[in-house]
Amino acid sequence: MSATQHGGAGEPGFVYLNRDNAWLELRWRDLDLDGGRLRLSGLPALAGPPPDALAGLEAPTGPAGVAVAPDGTVLYTNLVDATVLRIGRCDGSQRPVACLGGEGEEPTRLRDPGGLLVHSGKRLLVADTGNHRVQVFDLATLQLLAVWGAEPPAPSQEPGRFDRPSALAADASGRVYVVDRGNRRVQRFGASGQLDAGFWATLDGEAELDDPVDVAVLDRPDGPLVCILDHGRAALLLADAAGHRVDDRRLEVAGDPFGLAVTGAAVYVGDNEPGGGRRVVRLRFDGSLVGAARGYAGPVAALALDGRGGLLVHPGSSGPPVRLALGGAFVRQGIAWGGPFGGFTKLTKAWHRLAATMELPAGAHSQLFVHTGDDPDVPPPVNPAGPDHFPASAWTPGPPDLAQHLLDVPDATLAWVGIRFGGEGTTSPAVEQVRLEFDNGTYLDHLPAIYREDTTADPFLPRYLALVESGFGEVEDETRGLGRLLDPAAAPAPFLAQLARWLALPVSGDWDEAELRAAVAAAYAEAAAGGTARGLRAALRRYVGVDALVEEPVVQTAWWALAGEDGPEVERDTSLLGVTTVLAGAEPQGAVLGSTATVDRSHLIEGADYGAPLFEEVAYRFTVRLYQGGSYSEQRRRAVEALLEREQPAHTEHLVCRVEPRLTVGMQSRVGVDAIVGGEPLPTGLDGDAVLGERLVLGGRPAGRVGMTTILEASG
Repeated sequence: MSATQHGGAGEPGFVYLNRDNAWLELRWRDLDLDGGRLRLSGLPALAGPPPDALAGLEAPTGPAGVAVAPDGTVLYTNLVDATVLRIGRCDGSQRPVACLGGEGEEPTRLRDPGGLLVHSGKRLLVADTGNHRVQVFDLATLQLLAVWGAEPPAPSQEPGRFDRPSALAADASGRVYVVDRGNRRVQRFGASGQLDAGFWATLDGEAELDDPVDVAVLDRPDGPLVCILDHGRAALLLADAAGHRVDDRRLEVAGDPFGLAVTGAAVYVGDNEPGGGRRVVRLRFDGSLVGAARGYAGPVAALALDGRGGLLVHPGSSGPPVRLALGGAFVRQGIAWGGPFGGFTKLTKAWHRLAATMELPAGAHSQLFVHTGDDPDVPPPVNPAGPDHFPASAWTPGPPDLAQHLLDVPDATLAWVGIRFGGEGTTSPAVEQVRLEFDNGTYLDHLPAIYREDTTADPFLPRYLALVESGFGEVEDETRGLGRLLDPAAAPAPFLAQLARWLALPVSGDWDEAELRAAVAAAYAEAAAGGTARGLRAALRRYVGVDALVEEPVVQTAWWALAGEDGPEVERDTSLLGVTTVLAGAEPQGAVLGSTATVDRSHLIEGADYGAPLFEEVAYRFTVRLYQGGSYSEQRRRAVEALLEREQPAHTEHLVCRVEPRLTVGMQSRVGVDAIVGGEPLPTGLDGDAVLGERLVLGGRPAGRVGMTTILEASG
């Protein structure tokens, strides 16, 4: 969508704030961009009542594991008996994973299991924390495939070995990141388990971890972003694919953070505040707090996105994970602001109106603000984190909860815009577009000149008319948008059929959108050729799919007259009877009494019909020739007849002829038009209906002479 439209001096103009569905000139806080619309930042919310056991659970001392298989099955670790359990997606049944888990050091046995990872949809990786190793299982058969780390189980600082591995993550390339908590590092491995020592070697030289407990990977177009939760410093360390430090921010949490999940716009962390206040919080990537999940109050040992709009919370101990709905709740307030707008020209503008396209459900609130000025380097003050976001000394507020803001601000070159969003926590406004108008004419311009006098001293009339104008603004916008509906290239797909009906186009019900748009776009030009041979041929080609030949005999007919020896060459050419001319059936002027009139064999015509007898046999008639090809059928022929009855001029008659593959001199013999040579004739016996010299073939190959198709057959 174009950002700006404006004309010359004094002509109305406007600026769209949402360009490319990205609001490129705006900044915002505590808002999310959802399909091009701005709404309050979403928070996770518990759909039903919380489990009864949550309140009595102790705070976790280490990470747990929760993961989701491609079929939706949820896998989680039981920290009490060192097992892995599964929850079926369809029936919600819970049962232990067979042949995996149980206290011990043997292969497939676990001790203090930590993170889980479903890798590439085919393997299950288990952080066997107490045994200082990672075990790899086939997800379908649960067969043990490999063991990464210590053999026999023992802590080690050697690269590729572990001291209490606690969490797992993978990037889009299949590389696996393992939080080696005892060694305060994060190691990276290839999909088959080979160590990539360069990642930690680079990160170790640029950052320092105090107590890493979890890791998550955000896949971006420019490469993966590795997010590491440092429990000791309550911080989030960000690194790129090569191990270079991108950022390191302290988190606004009360304490003991466990569990980490990230999306492109949010960071989710479990905040296990000592002594109470245990919750799941949403943070920004700079570490600042957005808000806490609604309805969940309990410990958090692990977090995982389920790929279906949910966030799974493992509370630790032996309990199953709890599902929260992402975006099930909202923060209570957020703002957006931007500018300056209008810098495309240095002319002073009369700023007229802010018009927003928005949804405002019950319990949601919004308000528009504007500021005008001439210096782009002196923006109005904005307090994103303060209670007064848009100070009244600098901003002009619009009416609360209205999508229209009629501006009463000084004329200026530039304008800044602010939007405040509000809600009670369960709903949110959704703003799709904001239009900033300037130099617009008002209803006052349509009143006699006397009403425009002294409006500055008494502004009641302009304000009243502006109020009336706002009531018709939506209707006027719809009227201005009719041009888009009538444009075949821009009209919405459901409206195309209506355009075709208005144009009376004989379109087929199985046409796709592109064919329908092309037919509507060509209708005006085709109407100019309607009823002509060219127009009929184009209509047959578009609506029936037939490339036919349309002929008018009157165009190819001329009367014969004997030219004198000294006559023009054109007259002598027309004297060649039977080539391009015919004898007239009557005199051009009709019968003449005493001259050409014959009793009982003459007819009289008026002077206005002079020449009619010469062409009355061929006038108002035309012929449509259809080629008998692979696409020919009687159904298509009937479609041609129906279209001709619809499109031909009312005073004309037509004849549909089928051009078959046969060649006879004097009949279908115009080379390039209807002279089509057929295949070889079939042999025929003498006892049939064959007539010697016409279509009789008695074996062998037919002679190559036109009209000679008789060939004697040996057995005949």
